[in-house]
Amino acid sequence: MDLCVNYFQNLWDSKVFEYDICYIFMKGLILAAGYGTRLIETARGTEYEDYVSKTPKPLLDIGGKPLISTLVERLREINVSEIIVVCNDKYFKQFESWRGDDESIKLINDGSINNESRLGAIKDMAIGMGLLSNPIEDDFVVLVGDRWIDFSLRGLNQCFREKGSSVVPALKVASIEEAEGKSQMKHDESGRITFFDEKMKVPITTTICLPLYFLKWEDCLLLKDFLSEQNLDAPGYFIKYLVNKKPIHAMEVLGKSYDLGTLNKYLDAKAKVEA
Repeated sequence: MDLCVNYFQNLWDSKVFEYDICYIFMKGLILAAGYGTRLIETARGTEYEDYVSKTPKPLLDIGGKPLISTLVERLREINVSEIIVVCNDKYFKQFESWRGDDESIKLINDGSINNESRLGAIKDMAIGMGLLSNPIEDDFVVLVGDRWIDFSLRGLNQCFREKGSSVVPALKVASIEEAEGKSQMKHDESGRITFFDEKMKVPITTTICLPLYFLKWEDCLLLKDFLSEQNLDAPGYFIKYLVNKKPIHAMEVLGKSYDLGTLNKYLDAKAKVEA
C-alpha cells in the first residue's frame, strides 16, 4: 500500500495531474514503418541520394536531431505513460540505435522488409495498440513519424479530456489549392466534426486535419471492425469511419507542420526549422 501511495504522490509532485497534462492511462504511438519511396526517388542523382536511401524518414536530421526525437519531446510534454514506435524490419536496428537504453520507448517490428511487403499505417496502428494480439486498454495519441510539428500537444490533450471523445487537430491553410489531397473537415461551434473526408482531389474547405489523433480506447477497438470491412492505408480513413459512427471533435491549432514526402519538402522543412 505504501508503494502505491508513494507512486501516486510522485506523480502528483511531477505535476502529472496538472490542468494541462495528460493522465497516466494514455500511451503515445508513432507510426514509423514506411519506406520513403517518394523521397528516395526524388533524391536520385543528388548529393542526398545515399543519405535518404539509407535513413528512414523518422530518423532524418531536422533541427539538429532526428525528426522522431522532436515527436517524442511533444509526447513527453503530456506525460504519456509509454511511447510505442512501430517500425519495419529493414530499419529496425537503426531505430534500436536511436532509442539506446531509453526504456520508456518500446519498439515494435512489424516484420515487413520492403515497400512491397509493407502492412500500411492502419494495420501498424492496430499492431501498436495490441489489437491483433493482446489489446492495450489505454487511450492513445497517434502520430505519423514523417511529419514535423512545432506546437505543443497540451491544448489538444485538454480538449480531449473536456470533450470526452476522440479529438483531432484542425489546421487552416492559406488557400483551397493547398488543401488538395489532404484530409478535410468541417466542424460546428462546439468542435464536433460534421464532415470529414480523406485525400480529397477537389477541396471544399481550407480546414485540414493533420495526421495526429487523440483516440479514446473504445474508438481504438473499432479499428478491428474497420480493418475487417475495408482495405485502406491512410489513418484518415479510420477517422472518417469514426465520424460517421459517433461524435468526434476537432480543435483548431496554430503552428507549423511539415511533411517530408519528397526531397524538396524535406530540404524546405529543414531550412525553415533551422533558420
